Amino acid sequence: ICGSRNGEQIKVNLNGNYIGTTGKLPKMGVMHRDGIRGKQVEISIPFDATLLKPGSNLIQLSLNARNWTFGVLYDYIRLEANEL
Repeated sequence: ICGSRNGEQIKVNLNGNYIGTTGKLPKMGVMHRDGIRGKQVEISIPFDATLLKPGSNLIQLSLNARNWTFGVLYDYIRLEANEL
């Protein structure tokens, strides 16, 4: 996460299954291009690997945005798996 505006939290679904939330994010002014106040935050959301399927998988990020300032900027999503 590169920044948020109003301390939102992002809900995360994997293939239609709710797997968790980011919790409240730090309040920063990055949504209106006040980038000097941005702060990088790395968030891990563990999930059961059986929710993954062969081929394409869908990760959905959502938040309750009341207007354009209630956004979140992110750089990338990384999927990691532990070896069995």
